[in-house]
Amino acid sequence: MYPFLKYNEVIRKINFFLLVLISFSIPFHRLFAVYLCALWIIFSLMEGNFFKKISRKNEKGYLLLFILFYVLHVIGMTYSENTKAAEIDIILKTPFVIMPLLLFFSGDYLREKKNKILLSFVAGNLLASVICLIAATVRSFSLVNGTWAFNAELMDHNYSFWQMLANGGNNFMYQSLSVFHHPGYFSVYIVISVLLLLDMLVRKEIGKSMHTKALYILLILFFCIMVYLLFARTGLIALFTILLGYSIYLTFKGKGKLYKMGMLIIVIIAGILVIGHNERMKNSYYEIKKIFSDPNKITKQDDRIFIWGISLEIIKNNFFMGVGTGDSKEKLMEIYREKQMVEAQKARLNAHNQFLETTIQLGLPGLLVLLAIFILPFINAVKNRNIVLMCFLIVNGIFFFFESCLNRQAGVVFFSFFYSLLVFIPKNENRNIFTLSKNLKEPC
Repeated sequence: MYPFLKYNEVIRKINFFLLVLISFSIPFHRLFAVYLCALWIIFSLMEGNFFKKISRKNEKGYLLLFILFYVLHVIGMTYSENTKAAEIDIILKTPFVIMPLLLFFSGDYLREKKNKILLSFVAGNLLASVICLIAATVRSFSLVNGTWAFNAELMDHNYSFWQMLANGGNNFMYQSLSVFHHPGYFSVYIVISVLLLLDMLVRKEIGKSMHTKALYILLILFFCIMVYLLFARTGLIALFTILLGYSIYLTFKGKGKLYKMGMLIIVIIAGILVIGHNERMKNSYYEIKKIFSDPNKITKQDDRIFIWGISLEIIKNNFFMGVGTGDSKEKLMEIYREKQMVEAQKARLNAHNQFLETTIQLGLPGLLVLLAIFILPFINAVKNRNIVLMCFLIVNGIFFFFESCLNRQAGVVFFSFFYSLLVFIPKNENRNIFTLSKNLKEPC
């Protein structure tokens, strides 16, 4: 019996090490996560821990939702005209089954190690950010008449510093800065890192001394600057939402409410000033205003909103079953050709909204399951005061609203991995501040 236990412990340690590496690798090139996930699957099968009795009923329901979402895509392939695209989509969404399954059955064992996995993601984002900044710096240097000159501008606008921050157009902003992923995805990764650091600081799980606490606060500030430099609307909205939400939560928790109220006011003012200075955010505001004031004024130039309108047209005609797993892009291409949307056709743009994208593919059943994946754990998180899970779902709800993020591996792996990590691995109750405060009130 002893050799078997020793073997099992070694396999578990290897699996934990692989999870740390997967978490760390997500901000980098997608192939790192692919190869590490393949190894994780192999070692998880070697551990053979899939058929033990699990008593967590709610979590079983969430697992079934993920499996059902994947099964709907498989069913959608049967009436899809573009079988090849459907097969690619099904392979792409394989993590939606594998990651929840593996983490569901490893939940109890990983309870004490959860924070290390989460912090490895923060470390990965820090290193990826530094690499992006170094790459931007290197690209900004050029040899002119035998002398090295520094010029970060990509277009000769001769922007002032404040104009540059408002409009971008240099090596240190938007797509030029983000060397591993689309800036929208990378900015969401960093926002989640900010959330994790904030929560661990509040719970006193990191930053034991004043020096280390100051370093973590500086890291949070660095990440906030990176989100702005990435110039992605999704990231900016998500960051402001998280900082505002967490500030409100802290204001009404514990002592020093006056001080915390001051911090809340600073966050609100800073958020309004920063977002209000950003030209992309201003354009988004005018587009949204146009929807409510006069929808008929929306033109092809309002590409994202125009595409959402096209997507709704497709959904109306295929509401109950969708067009099939592999046909959503082809249906969009047909309408792009009809409406002479040349640029959208060249770029083969998707719906830029995962809820619309899923409804186009799978109809009402797909939309309902996707909404349930968000809403049911959110209700449970509110009941249990699980602030990290609540904020994670809000951030990804914003992310899904502006991007068809399950069309890319960067979105599928990130969402399924961290959703499973936060939902299927129980919290260490000994470190739960709500449980601790409750226990203190109970008589011994």
